[in-house]
This record gives sequence, C-alpha cells and structure tokens, in this order.
Amino acid sequence: MTRALRIAVLECDTPIPPVKERLGGYGDIFTRLLNQGLQSSNNSTIKIQEISRWHVVDNPVYPNPNEYDALLLSGSSMCLPAPQEGPLAKRFKNMIPLSTIPGS
Repeated sequence: MTRALRIAVLECDTPIPPVKERLGGYGDIFTRLLNQGLQSSNNSTIKIQEISRWHVVDNPVYPNPNEYDALLLSGSSMCLPAPQEGPLAKRFKNMIPLSTIPGS
C-alpha cells in the first residue's frame, strides 16, 4: 500500500540573492530535495501527494497542522539571536500544540 504525504514548507526567511537566483526560494529548494531523495530511495510505498509553500515572514498565514503529514521549517534569521524566543518561534508554539510532537 502506498502512503501519500502532504508536506507544508514554512519559508521563515529568504535565501541570499546569489542562492535565490541560482536555486530559488526555500520552498523550491526543499521541494527539489524531497523529490530527489524519494526518487533515489526507490521506496515505492511512499509518494509525495502535495508540497505547499507558506512564506510566513511576508504573509503570516499558517497551514493547519492537522491537514499535513509534515511541517518543514526553513532556517530563519527572524529567530536570531535566541531561536526559542524569536517572533516566529512564538507563533509556532501557539500553532503546534506540544502534544503533537513525538517524545514530548
């Protein structure tokens, strides 16, 4: 049986200009890496049904975590110097209840 994954990429920053010009935004980069990784794994029991992109710095609208199998957060200068106290980290804590994180 094939498992279809829905993944939300939360773009918490924008790559520096030379990287963005060459590779695109973080959503583009992670979409490419996830697809290449799955293809090279030859795992026929998993397919990617959807990868959506959410640029949460420019537009602070977040996906419903219950509608996705995975949330991938890109690196973020918005969380510096203390990632656990940055503006995005506070929003994520409110968005994702601790009980949904394995091992918590």
